[in-house]
Amino acid sequence: MWWIVWIFSTAVSVFSIATSFTQDPQGIADNTVTTIVAYLLALAAVLLAMKVFLGFERQAGGAAGQALGDRARREWPHRPRSEPDPEPEPAAAVESEGQNPAA
Repeated sequence: MWWIVWIFSTAVSVFSIATSFTQDPQGIADNTVTTIVAYLLALAAVLLAMKVFLGFERQAGGAAGQALGDRARREWPHRPRSEPDPEPEPAAAVESEGQNPAA
């Protein structure tokens, strides 16, 4: 299904680009509708690609059947710091001595 939507989306997008150079008002209106349809088909292709990707992710979870959300919540082991971060040094003044900074 994803391939069909992707090919159809590409074809409508190419048609929309090819007809975007019209000068008459009806041609501009037709191209606007075609572009909207191309955007909606592109959205459908992205959503279907996400569905395919998540299907592979669920399948890769193995016999445990972990969902993507379970793996995303896992955290790396925490290593305590041996010493705190040093305090930053104050920045040096950019102005010359005796000069008004706004001058």
